[in-house]
Amino acid sequence: MIALQFLTVLPSPFRRSAATALSPAAVDYFGVVGLIVGLILAGMDVALSQVFPTGVTGALLIAGLAILTGGLHLDGLMDTCDGVFNRGDPERRLEIMRDSRVGAFGVVGLAALLLVKYGALVSLPVPVSYGWWEASGTIPLRASALILMTTTARVAMAYCVVCFPYARSAGLGQMFRGGRRAISLSINTVLLVALAYLLLGILGVIGLLASAAAVWLGALYVMTKIPGLTGDVYGALGELAEVVVLLVLVAGR
Repeated sequence: MIALQFLTVLPSPFRRSAATALSPAAVDYFGVVGLIVGLILAGMDVALSQVFPTGVTGALLIAGLAILTGGLHLDGLMDTCDGVFNRGDPERRLEIMRDSRVGAFGVVGLAALLLVKYGALVSLPVPVSYGWWEASGTIPLRASALILMTTTARVAMAYCVVCFPYARSAGLGQMFRGGRRAISLSINTVLLVALAYLLLGILGVIGLLASAAAVWLGALYVMTKIPGLTGDVYGALGELAEVVVLLVLVAGR
Protein backbone atom coordinates (compact mmCIF):
# COMPACT_ATOMS: atom_id res chain seq x y z
CA MET A 1 0.00 0.00 0.00
CA ILE A 2 2.94 2.34 0.59
CA ALA A 3 4.04 1.83 -3.02
CA LEU A 4 0.51 2.62 -4.22
CA GLN A 5 0.39 5.74 -2.10
CA PHE A 6 3.80 6.98 -3.16
CA LEU A 7 3.48 6.31 -6.91
CA THR A 8 -0.15 7.38 -7.36
CA VAL A 9 -2.85 9.61 -5.93
CA LEU A 10 -5.22 6.68 -5.51
CA PRO A 11 -6.86 6.33 -2.08
CA SER A 12 -5.08 4.12 0.45
CA PRO A 13 -5.32 3.45 4.20
CA PHE A 14 -2.19 5.55 4.69
CA ARG A 15 -1.99 9.30 4.71
CA ARG A 16 0.30 11.00 2.21
CA SER A 17 2.73 11.84 5.03
CA ALA A 18 3.44 8.13 5.37
CA ALA A 19 5.85 8.56 2.44
CA THR A 20 8.36 9.69 5.05
CA ALA A 21 8.42 6.10 6.31
CA LEU A 22 9.06 4.41 2.99
CA SER A 23 10.26 0.84 3.17
CA PRO A 24 12.60 -1.00 0.78
CA ALA A 25 9.95 -3.73 0.62
CA ALA A 26 7.66 -1.30 -1.23
CA VAL A 27 9.87 -1.76 -4.30
CA ASP A 28 8.55 -5.32 -4.59
CA TYR A 29 5.12 -3.92 -5.44
CA PHE A 30 6.05 -1.28 -8.01
CA GLY A 31 4.97 -3.64 -10.79
CA VAL A 32 1.59 -4.23 -9.13
CA VAL A 33 1.05 -0.49 -8.91
CA GLY A 34 1.93 -0.16 -12.59
CA LEU A 35 -0.58 -2.88 -13.45
CA ILE A 36 -3.31 -1.11 -11.46
CA VAL A 37 -2.60 2.19 -13.21
CA GLY A 38 -2.56 0.44 -16.59
CA LEU A 39 -5.89 -1.26 -15.98
CA ILE A 40 -7.47 2.05 -15.02
CA LEU A 41 -6.13 3.67 -18.19
CA ALA A 42 -7.26 0.71 -20.30
CA GLY A 43 -10.76 1.07 -18.90
CA MET A 44 -10.67 4.78 -19.63
CA ASP A 45 -9.54 4.06 -23.17
CA VAL A 46 -12.38 1.65 -23.85
CA ALA A 47 -14.94 4.05 -22.41
CA LEU A 48 -13.59 7.25 -23.96
CA SER A 49 -13.23 5.62 -27.39
CA GLN A 50 -16.99 5.18 -27.47
CA VAL A 51 -17.50 8.93 -27.16
CA PHE A 52 -14.49 10.79 -28.53
CA PRO A 53 -12.30 10.52 -31.63
CA THR A 54 -8.82 9.01 -31.36
CA GLY A 55 -6.99 12.31 -30.96
CA VAL A 56 -9.12 13.52 -28.07
CA THR A 57 -9.00 10.12 -26.39
CA GLY A 58 -5.21 10.05 -26.62
CA ALA A 59 -4.92 13.48 -25.03
CA LEU A 60 -7.30 12.52 -22.22
CA LEU A 61 -5.35 9.33 -21.55
CA ILE A 62 -2.10 11.26 -21.19
CA ALA A 63 -3.82 13.74 -18.88
CA GLY A 64 -5.34 10.86 -16.92
CA LEU A 65 -1.96 9.23 -16.43
CA ALA A 66 -0.47 12.50 -15.21
CA ILE A 67 -3.33 12.93 -12.75
CA LEU A 68 -3.13 9.34 -11.49
CA THR A 69 0.58 9.69 -10.76
CA GLY A 70 0.34 13.20 -9.41
CA GLY A 71 2.75 14.33 -12.13
CA LEU A 72 5.54 12.72 -10.08
CA HIS A 73 7.43 11.14 -12.97
CA LEU A 74 6.96 14.10 -15.31
CA ASP A 75 8.43 16.35 -12.63
CA GLY A 76 11.33 13.93 -12.30
CA LEU A 77 11.85 14.03 -16.06
CA MET A 78 12.06 17.83 -16.10
CA ASP A 79 14.43 17.98 -13.14
CA THR A 80 16.62 15.27 -14.67
CA CYS A 81 16.82 17.04 -18.03
CA ASP A 82 17.72 20.33 -16.36
CA GLY A 83 20.45 18.72 -14.27
CA VAL A 84 21.96 16.12 -16.56
CA PHE A 85 22.23 18.39 -19.61
CA ASN A 86 23.76 21.24 -17.64
CA ARG A 87 27.46 21.80 -18.31
CA GLY A 88 28.42 22.16 -14.67
CA ASP A 89 30.14 19.63 -12.44
CA PRO A 90 28.21 16.74 -10.76
CA GLU A 91 27.58 18.75 -7.61
CA ARG A 92 26.12 21.60 -9.62
CA ARG A 93 23.92 19.19 -11.58
CA LEU A 94 22.55 17.69 -8.37
CA GLU A 95 21.90 21.17 -7.02
CA ILE A 96 19.94 22.06 -10.16
CA MET A 97 17.89 18.88 -9.86
CA ARG A 98 16.87 19.92 -6.35
CA ASP A 99 15.68 23.32 -7.57
CA SER A 100 11.90 23.46 -7.92
CA ARG A 101 12.19 25.88 -10.84
CA VAL A 102 12.09 24.45 -14.37
CA GLY A 103 14.69 25.40 -16.95
CA ALA A 104 14.81 25.24 -20.73
CA PHE A 105 16.04 21.65 -20.86
CA GLY A 106 13.19 20.54 -18.63
CA VAL A 107 10.56 22.26 -20.75
CA VAL A 108 11.97 20.84 -23.98
CA GLY A 109 12.27 17.36 -22.48
CA LEU A 110 8.68 17.39 -21.23
CA ALA A 111 7.31 18.74 -24.52
CA ALA A 112 9.21 16.14 -26.54
CA LEU A 113 8.05 13.30 -24.32
CA LEU A 114 4.40 14.31 -24.41
CA LEU A 115 4.45 14.80 -28.17
CA VAL A 116 6.01 11.39 -28.80
CA LYS A 117 3.69 9.69 -26.32
CA TYR A 118 0.64 11.34 -27.83
CA GLY A 119 1.70 10.54 -31.38
CA ALA A 120 2.30 6.91 -30.48
CA LEU A 121 -1.00 6.51 -28.65
CA VAL A 122 -3.12 7.94 -31.44
CA SER A 123 -1.27 5.73 -33.96
CA LEU A 124 -2.36 2.55 -32.20
CA PRO A 125 -5.66 1.16 -33.49
CA VAL A 126 -8.27 0.43 -30.87
CA PRO A 127 -9.70 -2.92 -32.10
CA VAL A 128 -7.21 -5.53 -33.36
CA SER A 129 -6.58 -9.24 -33.18
CA TYR A 130 -3.22 -10.00 -31.64
CA GLY A 131 -1.10 -12.86 -30.34
CA TRP A 132 -2.59 -15.30 -27.85
CA TRP A 133 -5.99 -13.59 -27.95
CA GLU A 134 -6.61 -14.33 -31.64
CA ALA A 135 -8.34 -17.56 -30.71
CA SER A 136 -10.89 -15.78 -28.56
CA GLY A 137 -11.59 -12.64 -30.56
CA THR A 138 -10.31 -9.11 -30.71
CA ILE A 139 -8.86 -6.88 -28.03
CA PRO A 140 -8.06 -3.17 -28.03
CA LEU A 141 -4.37 -2.86 -28.87
CA ARG A 142 -4.06 0.56 -27.30
CA ALA A 143 -5.58 -0.64 -24.04
CA SER A 144 -3.09 -3.52 -23.96
CA ALA A 145 -0.26 -1.09 -24.69
CA LEU A 146 -1.33 1.09 -21.75
CA ILE A 147 -1.26 -1.87 -19.38
CA LEU A 148 2.12 -3.05 -20.61
CA MET A 149 3.80 0.35 -20.65
CA THR A 150 2.78 1.37 -17.12
CA THR A 151 3.72 -2.00 -15.65
CA THR A 152 7.03 -2.11 -17.48
CA ALA A 153 7.91 1.40 -16.33
CA ARG A 154 7.38 0.61 -12.63
CA VAL A 155 9.32 -2.64 -12.79
CA ALA A 156 12.11 -0.75 -14.58
CA MET A 157 12.17 1.80 -11.76
CA ALA A 158 12.43 -1.04 -9.24
CA TYR A 159 15.48 -2.34 -11.09
CA CYS A 160 17.02 1.13 -11.07
CA VAL A 161 16.54 1.38 -7.31
CA VAL A 162 18.19 -1.99 -6.68
CA CYS A 163 20.90 -2.14 -9.33
CA PHE A 164 22.36 1.38 -9.37
CA PRO A 165 23.92 3.50 -6.61
CA TYR A 166 22.05 6.45 -5.19
CA ALA A 167 23.61 9.83 -5.89
CA ARG A 168 22.79 11.43 -2.55
CA SER A 169 23.26 10.45 1.07
CA ALA A 170 19.60 11.23 1.82
CA GLY A 171 16.32 11.64 -0.03
CA LEU A 172 13.02 9.89 -0.67
CA GLY A 173 14.62 7.59 -3.20
CA GLN A 174 17.22 6.55 -0.63
CA MET A 175 14.44 5.27 1.63
CA PHE A 176 13.58 2.59 -0.93
CA ARG A 177 17.07 1.16 -0.85
CA GLY A 178 18.24 -1.64 1.39
CA GLY A 179 17.70 -5.35 1.70
CA ARG A 180 18.10 -7.98 -0.97
CA ARG A 181 15.43 -7.81 -3.64
CA ALA A 182 16.81 -10.29 -6.19
CA ILE A 183 14.04 -12.86 -5.68
CA SER A 184 11.20 -10.35 -5.86
CA LEU A 185 12.71 -8.71 -8.95
CA SER A 186 12.97 -12.11 -10.60
CA ILE A 187 9.33 -12.87 -9.84
CA ASN A 188 8.25 -9.46 -11.11
CA THR A 189 10.26 -10.00 -14.29
CA VAL A 190 8.75 -13.41 -15.00
CA LEU A 191 5.24 -12.07 -14.45
CA LEU A 192 5.95 -9.04 -16.63
CA VAL A 193 7.22 -11.17 -19.51
CA ALA A 194 4.14 -13.40 -19.20
CA LEU A 195 1.89 -10.32 -19.20
CA ALA A 196 3.63 -8.92 -22.28
CA TYR A 197 3.20 -12.16 -24.18
CA LEU A 198 -0.40 -12.74 -23.15
CA LEU A 199 -1.43 -9.23 -24.11
CA LEU A 200 0.59 -8.65 -27.27
CA GLY A 201 2.42 -11.82 -28.21
CA ILE A 202 6.05 -11.71 -29.28
CA LEU A 203 5.76 -8.01 -30.14
CA GLY A 204 4.97 -7.28 -26.51
CA VAL A 205 8.08 -9.16 -25.39
CA ILE A 206 10.19 -7.25 -27.93
CA GLY A 207 8.78 -3.98 -26.61
CA LEU A 208 9.63 -5.06 -23.09
CA LEU A 209 13.22 -5.97 -24.03
CA ALA A 210 13.72 -2.73 -25.96
CA SER A 211 12.41 -0.75 -23.01
CA ALA A 212 14.74 -2.56 -20.61
CA ALA A 213 17.73 -1.82 -22.85
CA ALA A 214 16.79 1.86 -23.16
CA VAL A 215 16.39 2.25 -19.39
CA TRP A 216 19.68 0.49 -18.69
CA LEU A 217 21.56 2.66 -21.20
CA GLY A 218 19.80 5.75 -19.88
CA ALA A 219 20.86 4.95 -16.33
CA LEU A 220 24.46 4.41 -17.44
CA TYR A 221 24.41 7.73 -19.29
CA VAL A 222 23.11 9.59 -16.25
CA MET A 223 25.91 8.08 -14.18
CA THR A 224 28.45 9.71 -16.49
CA LYS A 225 26.99 13.03 -15.35
CA ILE A 226 26.27 12.46 -11.65
CA PRO A 227 27.58 9.83 -9.19
CA GLY A 228 24.44 7.70 -9.18
CA LEU A 229 20.70 7.93 -9.67
CA THR A 230 18.10 9.96 -7.76
CA GLY A 231 14.36 9.82 -7.29
CA ASP A 232 14.00 12.27 -10.17
CA VAL A 233 16.02 9.98 -12.42
CA TYR A 234 13.85 7.01 -11.47
CA GLY A 235 10.82 8.94 -12.69
CA ALA A 236 12.56 10.07 -15.88
CA LEU A 237 13.63 6.52 -16.72
CA GLY A 238 10.11 5.30 -16.04
CA GLU A 239 8.82 7.78 -18.60
CA LEU A 240 11.48 6.59 -21.04
CA ALA A 241 10.36 2.99 -20.53
CA GLU A 242 6.76 3.90 -21.36
CA VAL A 243 7.67 5.73 -24.55
CA VAL A 244 9.91 2.94 -25.84
CA VAL A 245 7.19 0.34 -25.32
CA LEU A 246 4.75 2.48 -27.27
CA LEU A 247 7.20 3.13 -30.10
CA VAL A 248 7.96 -0.57 -30.55
CA LEU A 249 4.26 -1.40 -30.66
CA VAL A 250 3.61 1.35 -33.21
CA ALA A 251 6.51 0.18 -35.38
CA GLY A 252 5.47 -3.45 -35.25
CA ARG A 253 1.69 -3.21 -35.36
